[in-house]
Amino acid sequence: MPWTGTTLYFATWERNKVVAPVAVEGNPGVESISQPRWGMDGTLFFVSDRSGYWQLYRMDRGGIEVKAIKLKGLEDAEFSGPHWQLGGCTYVPLNVDTLVATYTREAANRIIVIDLKTNSYIDPRLPFNNVQGNAIRRVSNTRSVIIASTPTAPKALYLVDLTSPSALKILAKSANISLSSTLFSQAEHVSFPRVYGEEKDGLSHALYLPPLNPNYSAPPNTLPPLLIDLHGGPTSHVSPGLSLNTQFHTSRGYAVAHVNYSGSSGYGRAYRDRLNANWGIADIADAASCVAYLAATSRIDPSRVGIVGGSAGGYGVLQALCVYPKIWAGGVSHYGISGLKAPASDTHKFQSHYCDRLLFTEGMSAEDREKVLRDRSPCFHADRITAAVLLLQGTEDKVVPPDQASEMARVIEENGGEARVVLFPGEGHGFSTEREHGQSGEGGRGMAGEDFGGSVDGVLVQAADKLLKLCPRPLTVVSLFFLPATLSIFFLCFRPLHLP
Repeated sequence: MPWTGTTLYFATWERNKVVAPVAVEGNPGVESISQPRWGMDGTLFFVSDRSGYWQLYRMDRGGIEVKAIKLKGLEDAEFSGPHWQLGGCTYVPLNVDTLVATYTREAANRIIVIDLKTNSYIDPRLPFNNVQGNAIRRVSNTRSVIIASTPTAPKALYLVDLTSPSALKILAKSANISLSSTLFSQAEHVSFPRVYGEEKDGLSHALYLPPLNPNYSAPPNTLPPLLIDLHGGPTSHVSPGLSLNTQFHTSRGYAVAHVNYSGSSGYGRAYRDRLNANWGIADIADAASCVAYLAATSRIDPSRVGIVGGSAGGYGVLQALCVYPKIWAGGVSHYGISGLKAPASDTHKFQSHYCDRLLFTEGMSAEDREKVLRDRSPCFHADRITAAVLLLQGTEDKVVPPDQASEMARVIEENGGEARVVLFPGEGHGFSTEREHGQSGEGGRGMAGEDFGGSVDGVLVQAADKLLKLCPRPLTVVSLFFLPATLSIFFLCFRPLHLP
């Protein structure tokens, strides 16, 4: 994969072919290079993790020496991320002597302006904390456009003028919302010790958002229920920019923790490599350790914890329910992998060898590979699951075949557990059609028993409503909430705050 190792070349393009390619930098499997681009004077810039973090480098025009752009105090910052698509841009030359760049530290993004003559930088103190992907473009010597979000505003396209950086101009919005910012819970980056799993060295990380609604308060002497969210990838991470999905829960009395588990980007190469040969082990151990930490610090009620995730995060949900069944009250898997054999042996070209590094050690025998695939496939261990499970799946998913979800539910039910499958006709790996999102404005009405007019949202509520009787734990109130932007129902067997 691009974040595993790459080699950077430059060459001449003559008569529709590459002529005389020259290797500049890189070591496959060891050093990841990304975002090469030319400066206005012919300087070649790129990002490499040769230091252990994705840092900026340059090679002057006509030269052969690669030089690090050393920025004091930012040695452990990451100036790039995992390139799942081509064309990412997290830095751009404004003129011969100036770069505008975004870096990641503790999952948050910041914008800085770099003086290439002195290898120094200034922080224009822009309000953004999430700037990812193909996010920056030059407009002039002093202006750029940036796609970013803030703690209280969703992603938007901003025009930034460095002569007056505080005078931001919004060119386009991803969403128009009329909610008061007093409703928005602020993400806190937490680092916590590993108390689950075989390898307990070092710290893992998460973004914790406490419940917040100024119009309501919790019952006396109670702690909130917790929703653990596992991101997909698994090579990616969650940033603290405003997420309306998350705020939907926190405004209704739930604490939410987005776990940037071992293998996540944004924390350096060594952290990313912790998942090598440990997918389905280290990631879910970090999720369980996050619950233990938040409980030990009196932030949540450990008897009322649910877990949710999509794709690789959905796999983490199912695996966590199998390996640590006593922790969870319920789980929701969005198109999650339940059997690893298919993605490990038959997937699209880009990811055709991704699972090799995530699951197997170098030189592992075919017999041992088969054992790993079976040991870490939740479908073979579903009898261990004690929490109620909801599986959401598209009928046209080519990454996770729909029959995986149906088989998972069958095994759970045969062993006395409770599970339901909701299939979305025509949907692939992820839910994107208009009808799935058509009722997003109805999210605030998402309590069980309300009418969604026969929409797909109504199907979700009806399916989740069946789970009301199935929760294996003593039940005071079972809350069913519809998450409009991701089409998920989360069912948790516990009492939320006193909210309408």
